[in-house]
Amino acid sequence: YLIDPPDAAPLQHSSDDGEPSGTAGTPMLEALRASDTWNATAVVTRYFGGILLGGGGLVRAYSTSVSEAVAAAPIAFLVGRDVLTTRLSPADAGRIESELRARGATILDTQWAAEVTLTIGIDPAQRDSFDACLAQASSGVAKFRYVETRRVELDEAPSGG
Repeated sequence: YLIDPPDAAPLQHSSDDGEPSGTAGTPMLEALRASDTWNATAVVTRYFGGILLGGGGLVRAYSTSVSEAVAAAPIAFLVGRDVLTTRLSPADAGRIESELRARGATILDTQWAAEVTLTIGIDPAQRDSFDACLAQASSGVAKFRYVETRRVELDEAPSGG
C-alpha cells in the first residue's frame, strides 16, 4: 500500500507473503509508485503457475496485475475543501443545490426534512463567491455555516490543479 495521510509522513508497505523474496510485494509497490497512485492498497492472489513462471515471470505477473488494475480503475482526487452547511426551504433546495453545483461546489450531503440541510465542499478561495451566490439565490434568507476544512474526494482534477 501507499498512503499519504494529512499532516503525516507517507506510509508504504509490501509483502511477498510466501512467494520467493522480491517477486510479489516489491513489484506491486513499484507498479503503484510508477502510476503515481496514492491512498491505495493492491492485493493480488495467484492460483496457478508459480514454478512454471519462475522468478522473472512472477515479477511480471504481479506488477502487470497491479498496473492493469490501476489503469482500469476510476481515479479520485483528494483536495482540501471548506465544508459548509446551510438550511433551505424544500421549495428552494433543488434550485439552489443546482446553482451551487454549477459553480463548482461538491455536494457532500443533503438531508430532507421540514427544512433541507445541505452540506457542500468548496475551494476555500471561493468562499465569498459562494456566500454571495447563496444570498442571491435565497433572497438573503440562507447563510452558510463553516463546519471544517478537510480533504474531499473529487471525480476529476480541480481546475488549475
